[in-house]
Amino acid sequence: MQLDPNLGRTAALHTMGCRLNFAESGRILEQLEAQGFKIVDFGRPAALIIINTCVVTKEAEREVGQRIRTAKKLAPTALVVVMGCAAQVQQGVAEADLVLGNEDKFALTKFLADLPPAPQAVFTQRPSHFWPGATSHLDGHTRGFLKVQDGCDYVCSYCLIPHARGPARAPAVELVVQEAQKLLAQGIKEIILTGVNIGEFKSPQEEDLTDLLKALLALPRLERLRISSVEPNTITPKLLEVLAASPKAMGHFHVPLQSGDDEILTKMRRHYVTALFQEKVKLIKEYFPQGAIGTDIIVGFPGESEQNFKNTYDFLASLPISHFHVFPFSRRPKTIAYNLPAQVPPEVKKQRAAQLRKLGAQKYAMFAQQQVGQTTTVLVEEQNKNSSIGYTENFCRTKIDLTSLSTNSSSLINQIFPVQITAFDGKFLQAKQS
Repeated sequence: MQLDPNLGRTAALHTMGCRLNFAESGRILEQLEAQGFKIVDFGRPAALIIINTCVVTKEAEREVGQRIRTAKKLAPTALVVVMGCAAQVQQGVAEADLVLGNEDKFALTKFLADLPPAPQAVFTQRPSHFWPGATSHLDGHTRGFLKVQDGCDYVCSYCLIPHARGPARAPAVELVVQEAQKLLAQGIKEIILTGVNIGEFKSPQEEDLTDLLKALLALPRLERLRISSVEPNTITPKLLEVLAASPKAMGHFHVPLQSGDDEILTKMRRHYVTALFQEKVKLIKEYFPQGAIGTDIIVGFPGESEQNFKNTYDFLASLPISHFHVFPFSRRPKTIAYNLPAQVPPEVKKQRAAQLRKLGAQKYAMFAQQQVGQTTTVLVEEQNKNSSIGYTENFCRTKIDLTSLSTNSSSLINQIFPVQITAFDGKFLQAKQS
């Protein structure tokens, strides 16, 4: 097993799944660059091809095999490394040369310096350390994803992540601040905090998430801060007070629900019931009246009857939620739900998912229409001939009319503009500089 010298010291990395994976991929790319690798886009031939994987659904696992075959087709002599959650859980991935779990992937460069002679080498020790991670200048992101937490101590009956990532753990606030300062030094204006269960952030010094937020919001060069998915039972008035007190904190929250039926929530082994979720949504809206709230929903969980599903549909329809992601239940080995009776047929899951996605589109359109006439700011992430595209403070995708902008800069990427929302075209908010 060796790198093909005919392909030079080149590396490509494809990231699947969540923002946490992207943050960790950023750190791995930096390690490779420090070892003299030239980073090329995935889809181009390279001596080293890395796939950082996801294991949340069966579809994500199937995609791993597809990506490996694509890599081998482009560069038959490439060294293909599969790492991350699927590697950890499967402990062996067909056609991969090197398989690294969530503990070993951060030692990739050491493995490359001493490649095993075997056709396939697998290293999947149980994750136990906190390894820092953040997006970098090498991955092309305008916003910076900053890893602040890893692992999870919850045992939701459908979830493989505790198996893939191990117990909950977090670093000292001081170390996270140092990582944030590195991002800001690269010109990043918006940082998104990511982890498996960041609401349970607890440093070795007993610092909690509010301590972390206070330290980050005090950084002079930081202009925007978001927190990614946060469990409803971890949302407190103290947390919202810290966020609402700073103009740098964006009014956008992602709070996973998974089901709007208490019977199903109990079977899922979630840490709340619908009444608590409703209370937390109301609390967020008290602190952030214009804030957007997104959520995740699983349909077709074992035993979900038509009435259970109707309860979920009606509950979502009643809440001031702006958008949600809908996932048909994916039966995962090693989870409690894998062996539960009354598995829901695939065609039923598909129908229910379609109904909820239609409801989600309606709710987002309603929320977007409410933004018309409002003033906000947009961080530009894309630019074309007629418009620039970015996200508002409450995470609505927005096009800015270039003729309204007063700037001498040829590139608008990574600039923040004050705007007035003028319309919603069914997909984008339309805006002009205010």
